[in-house]
Amino acid sequence: MDHHAIPGTTRDFLALIEIAMDAREFSAHWAQCDFVATYLARMISHNRGDSTLYSNLFSSAVNELLEIAYRIHKRTGMVTCKVSRSGDIDRVEIRIPCIPENGQFLLEAAARLGRPDSESRYLEALTSEIGTDPDIGLLELTQDYGAAVSISADDELITMTVDLRIDGPVG
Repeated sequence: MDHHAIPGTTRDFLALIEIAMDAREFSAHWAQCDFVATYLARMISHNRGDSTLYSNLFSSAVNELLEIAYRIHKRTGMVTCKVSRSGDIDRVEIRIPCIPENGQFLLEAAARLGRPDSESRYLEALTSEIGTDPDIGLLELTQDYGAAVSISADDELITMTVDLRIDGPVG
């Protein structure tokens, strides 16, 4: 089953929730990534067949994105996270103020996601004693969740858009 929706999609997404955080406040505590991901997951999973399972899986995926944002953001500006839905696909869009070098890293990481060696790079990073691939979070989303990932840059603002289809019946 194809889990990707971004390329060539004509789907209409209905906005479910959006939050905005001052970058300085967002970066004050690493645990904020988990708090925000858990909150978003609880808000959007109420109508899923197994809302607890859905909430846990969605929270884990969004936490990966927020941790990427946490690592690359500038300390000024706003970090925004918007969740939209079209049928069984949830779209997470995170806008992050960052320096151009960090934006370039994310653009390059996104370009590597489609390479034939993505799965082997992911498995190698998981079992490596040396450390992890710097873009393991994006690899995890595509390999474990079948997510479609799109990243764009505009001056000092990065937008990560991720379409997730977490299997399970819609209530």
